[in-house]
Amino acid sequence: MGWTQVALLYVNDAWGRGLAQDLAAAAPNAGVEILVTAQFALGERSQIQLAVSRLVETGARIIICLAFNSDVSQIAQIADNAGMLDAGFAWITTNDFALDSVLSASEDPEKTQEQLTGWIVAGLDVFAGDLGPRFRDVMDNTPLQHLNHAVLDGALSEEVMASGACDQYCAMMYDAFWTVAIAMSKVGVGDDGSVDKVALLSAIRGVSFEGASGQVTFNEVGERDASEQPLILQNLRP
Repeated sequence: MGWTQVALLYVNDAWGRGLAQDLAAAAPNAGVEILVTAQFALGERSQIQLAVSRLVETGARIIICLAFNSDVSQIAQIADNAGMLDAGFAWITTNDFALDSVLSASEDPEKTQEQLTGWIVAGLDVFAGDLGPRFRDVMDNTPLQHLNHAVLDGALSEEVMASGACDQYCAMMYDAFWTVAIAMSKVGVGDDGSVDKVALLSAIRGVSFEGASGQVTFNEVGERDASEQPLILQNLRP
């Protein structure tokens, strides 16, 4: 799209900070300058207002927003009041975004939907691999209640359980279990049931297999290598 200057607005927790750090590290190689990074605490409207004010001061017109669904309506309202949803601005968020959840958290869903028009949702297509569609078919025919309690030990979120559908994180969680299982098969377990954690981490970095969420490999710092994963861009409409 040719955008070379962006602002970064993110929730100040492990998820938001991690993504913000990754973006900041990747930006120079992509020829992108991050004009400002502004953070806020989850659910803190006053901090969101201060963060958006920082964006306004820089004159940034392309904003990457890393936020949970519960805060998006507040961000949109504050940004609208600041004139940052006018023509010439672009807002980009991740595919953790779920419009139904955003609207359910809003005091004025109709207004929020109008404010979100034109936002770009960017994310990886985790079901693009050969096994992805097959995995989703199996999950669609497996009661989530049984899967959550009997297999995943209650790890699925209330949001996923309420939807009745398996989202991208089901595939990622499935592959995460297999990653650890493969690594543990290489490291082994001690007579007392203990596992050498350093050896396990090293083994995880060497794991490579075709999973439900695509090719599973890791880089030198142990993060999932998604360089070959297809990217999906969605433009929100009223």
